Order: sequence, then structure tokens, then C-alpha cells
Amino acid sequence: MKKVLRLFIILLLIFITIGCVSNPVKNVDEIKIGIVETTGDKYKSSIQWYNENLEVVDVQKLKYASLGNTFVQPLYYEDEIYLIPEGIFKTRDTKKIISINKKSFNLTEYDVDNIALQSIAINNDFIYVNSNINYETFINQINRSSKETQETAYPDAYFSTIVAAMDKVFLIGAKEDNLTTSYIYVVDKELNDIDRIDISEYGNGIFKFLVDKDYLYLSVNHTLSNELVSLILKVNIDTHKLEVIDLGVNFPDTMVSYKEKIFIAHNDIVTQEGTVLSILDKATNTLETKNLNTDLAYMDVIDNFLVVADENKITLFDIDADFEFVKKVMINKKKDNYISTLIIID
Repeated sequence: MKKVLRLFIILLLIFITIGCVSNPVKNVDEIKIGIVETTGDKYKSSIQWYNENLEVVDVQKLKYASLGNTFVQPLYYEDEIYLIPEGIFKTRDTKKIISINKKSFNLTEYDVDNIALQSIAINNDFIYVNSNINYETFINQINRSSKETQETAYPDAYFSTIVAAMDKVFLIGAKEDNLTTSYIYVVDKELNDIDRIDISEYGNGIFKFLVDKDYLYLSVNHTLSNELVSLILKVNIDTHKLEVIDLGVNFPDTMVSYKEKIFIAHNDIVTQEGTVLSILDKATNTLETKNLNTDLAYMDVIDNFLVVADENKITLFDIDADFEFVKKVMINKKKDNYISTLIIID
């Protein structure tokens, strides 16, 4: 009897612990799109899960504050989606990242050593999480097998984005010399230095990236003196050779790959305004633009559809029908909350 009672208590504690983080998700086989709704003053967030017809099939409630933001795109690796719950807005003191499994929708937490978390990078061996505190960057390197964490400090740098590709990690940001120089630090998976690419003449404040085959694409919309530019940096992951593509339209932001094209949303990341889409040919770097007449705050591709979202709505366009409008639905969110992330389940 005591053994049965003990087992019951253990199972109950496990159930309570899971329930404190997230409720189970129903109708998982129908889910195609997720919209993260969050707030910066309460530990209450949710993900509205939609089917292919943009109908809500379930809402996953999560006890986090500031879950995701417009500056940081969700990171997909294998069957997991990684997000940063920053915590209460004034302190940003939640010391963890989370992952959501794309099949079960179960949630996993990873503890880190610092607050003010900025971005995530992942390879076969490690999860990297960078935090910026007083213009000093700390990178927590989590061993995916042992779960052990090692911290590396970069006292002279401020990294806005980190990217893992081909057993390398690209640390993108500015040196702490009044932010007058910006670099891409190239390191190996153990964070040992390999190369350093000076990108000062092109800009700073790089937040959005795309890894596509042999190339890393970075969107640049401000110079170091805060003047507007409209650049994509195309970095060869193997050789580190840099190509610069001028889009001719300000505020390049989110990039997604579709067949032999790259779609680039032109979105002011602060005001979340911008309706123009650039279409870049991967082979020739030739460009065309389209005005989709809806703000492109969040963007991704599923099947042959371009999925676009902003604070109020989700819109679908048929890519193969010359971006013909398909459907739009309004997002039902609480008055004081905001939309922080678009998730695609493929």
C-alpha cells in the first residue's frame, strides 16, 4: 500500500510540475501555424495553434513573461522549436530557454547562467545562448548530451545575433569601442577563434539571418552612424567570402527560402510597419519586388503559401499564383498583450 501511495504522489507531482509550465495540446496532427501572444508584466503567455484553414484548434498556455520578440526569430532544429522567455520587461531575468517538440508539442526547459538573453544557436553537440549585459556578451554553451554548461565572456563585444552552421558559430555584432566597428566573429563549435570579418562599412544591429545550403544571409538596415541602408550580406560559410547585395528598399528584415528564391520582408522592426517583399534569385542575385499591402512583421513559408502576420491578423498568399491573396483571419488577443512570434509546423 505504501508503494502504491508513493507512486501516486510521484505521478501527481510530475503532473503538477508539467501543468505549471504548459497545458497539453490537443489535435496536434492538424496544427500548421502558431502565434505567440505574450506580455512583459505577467508570467502569462500562450500559443494559438491554427490548422491549414487558419482555424484555431487549440491554445497552449505558458507561464512565461515576454516569450519571444520581434527582434529574434524562432529557431528550428530537428523536431524542436526554440524560444526565449525573457521575463518581466524591466528585469529580463528569466534564466532559461525553452523548446517545443513539433510532433508531441511537449515543452523542455534549459537553464542558463545569465539574464538578458538575446539569441540561440544550435548544432549536433551544443546549444549556445548569448546574453548582453552592459555591452558585454556572455555565451552559455550547453552540452546536448550531458546538459553541462560552460560560459565564455566577450568583454569587448556586443553580439546581436549568433548563428551555428557547418560546425562553426558566427557571432555577429559590434566591438565595445563606442560601437564604431562591427564584426562577424567566426569560431569553431568549442568557441575557439577561426576568423574575424570586418563589416563596419556596411552596418550594425543585425538581428535576422537565414542559413541556406552553403551561405549565411544577414539583413542590414542601419549603418554604425544609424543611417538607413538596404543591404543583405551573403557569407560563404566555408570560405567566409562576403557578397553585398543592395535591395534598394529600406528595412530588410525576415528572410525565408523557397525553391530557388529568397523572400525578404521589408519591415521596420520597431514600428512593425512595411508591406514590400523583395524576391532574390539565389543563383544570379537578381531582384524583384512586390507590395503585398499588409504589414510583414512576421513571415514564413508553408507548402506553397507565404504566411504573414502582424499584431492583428494572419494572411496567406499563394506563391505559385504570383502571390495571390488566399485568406485572412483576425487574431483574438487580450487587450494588453502583444504578438511576438510566428511559428510554422512543417
